[in-house]
Amino acid sequence: MSVSHGIVEKRGDTPIYNSTILDSVDFNRHRASFNPPITPDNLGEEFVMRPLCLEDFERGYMELLDEHVPNGLINKEEFTERFNKMKKAGDIHLITVIEDVTTNKTIASATLVNELKFLMKATSRGRIEDVVVSKPYRGKQFGKILLETLTLLAEKLGCYESSLECEQKNITYYSKFGYQVEPNDQYMTLRFK
Repeated sequence: MSVSHGIVEKRGDTPIYNSTILDSVDFNRHRASFNPPITPDNLGEEFVMRPLCLEDFERGYMELLDEHVPNGLINKEEFTERFNKMKKAGDIHLITVIEDVTTNKTIASATLVNELKFLMKATSRGRIEDVVVSKPYRGKQFGKILLETLTLLAEKLGCYESSLECEQKNITYYSKFGYQVEPNDQYMTLRFK
């Protein structure tokens, strides 16, 4: 699939990961159904899927995340510092966005954390996080296409599994992508703030 090379390179943006990684995904293997049919490289003329870029701070990325978890916005300096740390870590944080190119706004995002392990013969575990679609763009299957793309990407990268955390009410939805509740797994949290 050819997703985003043009717009990222044309503008001289700084992506958090090399966009050719998205090209390695065989979307023909998707598990979910799309009605109407869409693919990562055919979201509609005004939309493009690509890696998060440093320049997305100006394109409303933090406001988009705030729709998911209202947690206070960070300033550009803090964003730049965190972005650079994540980029320097290599292909660990594969944050993927959808941009509305008519408004130059990031309108959807999801993250694949490629967690390196010693387990399972030193492979990695994929973790899907922070799936969010801006309210005016919901119902266009953008969350679905991001989730499917990152799930396939986790498999392509050799992850031994991909997991996500969700509310009880969303279990049926995520099962469409092959995710299932593991019988003996428990999830616990200790929040520090």
